[in-house]
Amino acid sequence: FVIGEQPPVPDLPPREARTRFQAVIQRFIAVFASDKHPLTLFLDDLQWMDAASLDLLEHLAADSGTRHLLLIGAYRDNE
Repeated sequence: FVIGEQPPVPDLPPREARTRFQAVIQRFIAVFASDKHPLTLFLDDLQWMDAASLDLLEHLAADSGTRHLLLIGAYRDNE
């Protein structure tokens, strides 16, 4: 693999696992989103989004640590 073998990730209670996942996604986005190269994410069919995905989007949108990211979403209110 690209970065070599990694140690196993320990199991966590659900709340801590969600927090860890959100932090990993935020750091992943930070790799690609910079002041010289902002990142735009377009998400379609948001009416089908589950609660965990919505929680992640809210976290990304509200957290001041997420920079140079434009979130665009589309949904249909008749589905």
